[in-house]
Amino acid sequence: MANIGAFGPVAFEVSSNYIRTFDGLNEDIPARYAKHDVLDLDSKLQWLGMDLSLVKLPMKFHTSFSDPAAEREKLKSLQKEHTAYPLVIGGVNLGMYVIERIIATWDHVSAKGVLLHLTVEVELKEYH
Repeated sequence: MANIGAFGPVAFEVSSNYIRTFDGLNEDIPARYAKHDVLDLDSKLQWLGMDLSLVKLPMKFHTSFSDPAAEREKLKSLQKEHTAYPLVIGGVNLGMYVIERIIATWDHVSAKGVLLHLTVEVELKEYH
């Protein structure tokens, strides 16, 4: 089993029987500036500091490699805990984050209503 990284208790890992990983990591690292209007001159910017980083983790869960409904519930449970966890990818600690939003798309459902394939985008916000 290959361990790619983790967000707190959620390990990103792959094996021949199991897949729990993300499909591209989007990291938004914004800066904060104040804009000052100056009479008869161009506006001026003043550096204030760094803003909180945002990370988007798109994930796909399929019954062939995981339990999509259980994975969804685990993510929802972590979000409700409102606890900050370290986000570590490839041994690099990207910082402490909380789950701000979960966008879940039920891609395929069986004739009995069982979730077969789930696409999730987890949005994390840096926590200080």
